[in-house]
Formats: sequence, C-alpha cells, structure tokens
Amino acid sequence: MSTQEQAPRGSARFRSPLARWGPYLLLAIVLVVALAVGASRTPGKNLSERTQAIAATIKCPQCTDESMATSNAPTSVAGRAEIARRLRAGQTSSQIRAFFASRYGDTILLTPKSSGFDSLIWILPVIVLVVGIAGLTAAFLRWRRLAPTAPTTDDRELVDEARHRTSEEEP
Repeated sequence: MSTQEQAPRGSARFRSPLARWGPYLLLAIVLVVALAVGASRTPGKNLSERTQAIAATIKCPQCTDESMATSNAPTSVAGRAEIARRLRAGQTSSQIRAFFASRYGDTILLTPKSSGFDSLIWILPVIVLVVGIAGLTAAFLRWRRLAPTAPTTDDRELVDEARHRTSEEEP
C-alpha cells in the first residue's frame, strides 16, 4: 500500500486503544468508586437512626411481611429496645443480627448473609450484568466490523424495473 492510499492519521483505523476505550474505562472507574463509597457509608449517625437501620433488616417475629422498624407489635418494640441496648453496649450490627438469627433462626433476617452459599444472591446479578454488557459489546463490535454490502446487478435491475413501471403509470 503506498503512502497516498493509507488512511489519514485521525481516522478510526489509527486511533490508539486508549482513545477508543478511554471513555469506557473512565466510566468503569467512576462506577466502581461510586459503589465503594455507597457501600462504605454508615446507615446513621445517632443511636435512634442506627437502631432503625438495623431493625429494618430484621423481620417482626409476630407480624407477616413487616420489619421490626415498621411494626408496632410488642415483640418488635421489645426488639428495637434490645437493638438499642446492644448498640449502647458496643456491639456491631452484624453481632446484633447474629443474636436475633440465633434466637429466631436465619429466616428472621430480611437481607441474606454475604458469605457462603447465600453470597450467590449478591454475586449472580453482578455476573449477569457483566456477561450482558460483554455480549452487547461483542455484538456491537461485530456489527461495526461488517462492511456495508454493495448492491448486486440483480438489485439494480429490480430498481430500474420498478422505476420504469412507476414512470409509465404516472399521467
């Protein structure tokens, strides 16, 4: 290929990988940082907010489909008082949740554990999302590489025939 036939330097053929993938890489970094910041935030600052946040992750032992935070049943009121007492004693939310799980069973917890077999609940949506994005990216790249096809002589004959027919029909 002679130098005159080569594509210009600014064309898509000569773009560096960083220029092509840079915006996507930047988007991925921003997404990871936002997720990390969101996951590391504490649910509340004072005792009542922390109590409500923990109570919202535990089912009411007496009610159906209600958390301890929203229920006014006597067991939920006593549960919130127990959560506040344990927070004042210095226990973490994980320790408090473990206490209620040991007392009522794991079904009392509204959010699944993030370890063992239960971790699949947290990991599978991320895996599905990544596989979906990878599949879409592969499809878009494949479509982008496909060159547009030129019309065949049969196509041109059909178009000419249709034009000839419409020109005859016009008054």
